Parts: sequence; structure tokens; C-alpha cells
Amino acid sequence: MSVLFGNAGISQNNFLVKSKNSQKPIEGVHVFVKGKAVHVISDKSGGFQLPNYTRNPLVLLTHVAFDSLVIRFSELKNSSILKMSPRTYSLPAVSISEQKLEEVFHSRYHYVFDYEFLEDKIVLLTFNRSLKKDAEITVCDANQQILFERGIGAEPEKFIKDYKGNLYLQTSKAIFVLSLAGDSVEMKKIDKKEYAFRLNHCVDSVSNHVLFNDFKSYIPRMNYYALNTIDSNYFLLKSHVNDVVNKMYRWEYYELSLEQKREAREMAEKIPNMDKKDVGAMFTGFHKSIYYEPVYAPLFVKNDTVLVFDHSSELIFKFNQFQVIDSVSIRYAKNEAKAKWKNKLIMDESEEEFYGLYLKSGYYVLKNIDVNSGNPTFSYRIEKRFAEKLKIDNGYVYYLYKQPSSQEKPFLYRELIAGN
Repeated sequence: MSVLFGNAGISQNNFLVKSKNSQKPIEGVHVFVKGKAVHVISDKSGGFQLPNYTRNPLVLLTHVAFDSLVIRFSELKNSSILKMSPRTYSLPAVSISEQKLEEVFHSRYHYVFDYEFLEDKIVLLTFNRSLKKDAEITVCDANQQILFERGIGAEPEKFIKDYKGNLYLQTSKAIFVLSLAGDSVEMKKIDKKEYAFRLNHCVDSVSNHVLFNDFKSYIPRMNYYALNTIDSNYFLLKSHVNDVVNKMYRWEYYELSLEQKREAREMAEKIPNMDKKDVGAMFTGFHKSIYYEPVYAPLFVKNDTVLVFDHSSELIFKFNQFQVIDSVSIRYAKNEAKAKWKNKLIMDESEEEFYGLYLKSGYYVLKNIDVNSGNPTFSYRIEKRFAEKLKIDNGYVYYLYKQPSSQEKPFLYRELIAGN
């Protein structure tokens, strides 16, 4: 039970607030007393406390998902249980184009900043006025009904899903693991260093092994490793390097002064997995120049086969029992017909399909990839121009979109990808 302003030391009255429809307790109801410096918030059980008042002031209860309620203190004290009516949202699931474009979530009370899928629910990062001040986690179902909301208390940065399907929330201050408890979401703070060490570089798992990398955006090379979860031994699976960029990157050391070279050598002795030439490139800021391009070699597991899409060598490597069994030329990563390759692959884990992402005249284009030939099999252009935060699940592409120069808040849309 949260009390922001109150009367310490004064006897308190206990109250409960429930949903009028479901009879479930409502967490996060803000309670104000007119003319008093009182602001309390209901807890998980819907409970809150207020002191006694002799002059019978008005009590205001507000919640973003329920209609506001105003009641005299005497009535509140007599009933002790309050019921709030769910706010009616205009969220019909309608098809608005021949390409089966569907509205998944829209609310005039919520800006959607990010979203993720968790079991059969959609978890959204929303805010009403300011991402820094009133950001919330909002849970809705497939029928666009808002099931749960809770404040975050810090500025959110993004959702993160790990290789096990666990969902995390990264804020400006901490990282939380999120879990569903019925229709609500529980948040548990985890140590940032522990997360970075154990989870941040883990990509997938297969045959009692966790696959992880040592990717750093400022170094044009990367290694994949396989960690045996039984005996904790690990081995190198595959190395990747952007040869052209790496040569320019390492030449930067020779452009340094004698004093800078000495500093680079001394610093390299203290930094694991970096030599003097890596440090020299950091000194010159080459990784921030227009000539720099990091390694892009995403790894996925499909039917116990490990697939590594190495765009530096333009090959798809296939591993079985951690041995390379095949390599296929990448033929999809080309800018064709003015559609710009965005250097991004998206896997639909439900359908086990892969899509390359392109941009043409402000419209995103998805190209389905045949991993046996390296060729695109078909293309699908997204209906809305300047869509944001694309994700693919179960044959649908999801994205956020707001009409340019419009005052309305962003919609979460989905489209059935042609060919599915």
C-alpha cells in the first residue's frame, strides 16, 4: 500500500476497491481527498487507508483503466468496499485493407513506446503525458481488452527477450524480469552486472549447450561459443570478421603519435581480448566514422540445426552437432529496384521462417528467405509508411504507426504476411 502524502500517527480506516464487472481488486487506484494533502494508492489487494474526517470531504478515485469515482467520505466509510466501472475503450478489431491490416491496440489514453509478446498476452510500454513521469506496463489480450496496468517509477528504455523467452524491462536505473501472474505482471529487479555477464550475449540453446558471442559494436570481428550446461566447458563455434573494415581499423594504430602508441600498448595490457591496434582505433574514433561497419552475423536455431548468417563472408553456415555441414551463398542482401537492404534479419519463431528487411520510399519490405538456396522466395510490402518497431510472430508482422502530423496516439497494427 503506497502513501505519498498522509497523516502519520493518526488512526486509519481500511477500504477496498474492486472492478464493478469482474469483482477483482484494482491495484494502482489513486485516491485524493478534497482540501487535504492526502494521496494514497491502492495495493495489490485493492486496499488503501484514510484517516477519519469530521467535515465529510469529497474523495476522488482515479485509474487510467477505470472511470473516475467521486464519493463523500461518510458514504465511503459506511460501505468500505468501492466498485469502479472499467473505462470503455473504442478498440474494435477491424480489417481496413485488402491486405488484412488489423488494428491490435489503440487508445486515446495511451502512447505506445514498445511492446512484446508474453504467452497469450501483449505487454506494452505506455505513457499518457511523459515517458519520464508516468510510464506504465499495460497488458492486453487478443481482443484488445486492457487487463492490467502498473506504474514503472523510472524512464523505460526497452523490452528485452532472452534466449529462453523470458522478458526483461530495461529502465534508466535498473533491469527487471517480468512474469505473468494471471492477467497481471510481476516485476523483479535483477543485478545489471549479472545480467550482462550471464544473459546479454546468450543467443540460443541446443543439445544442452548455450550459444553465446563476444560481440562489441566497436570491434569489426566476433566469435560464437558453445557452453556445455552440464560441465560448464565451452568451445569456439565460429569466428567472424569484416575483413575490409578490419584492415582499415587496425591500420589506425600506425597513424598515432609515438606517445599515443605507447599509451595504446599500456592500455591493451589491461583490457581482455584487445590488442594495441584495437586500442589505437578506439583512440582515433574510427568506429564512429562513415567507413566503419560492425560484423553482422546473426545466429538462429531451427529444428536443432544452427544457422549463422555471416554477411561479411556472404555465406549461411549450417551446423549439426556443432560441425559445419553446409554453407550457402547469401543472395538476398542486395539493394534491388531501389529497395535498400537494412542489414537486418527477423525470425518468426512460431513459423520458423526468416525475413530480410528492406526500405523503399518509406515503406518497409519483407523478403522471405530460403535458407537452402540463400534466395528470397517472395516480397511483402507493409501497408503503412514509416512504420516503427517491426516484429514478426505466427505469420503476422506487427508494428507501431501514427499518422504524420496527427494528434492521435500510435496504433499497434498487424498484417498477415502474404504466402502464410
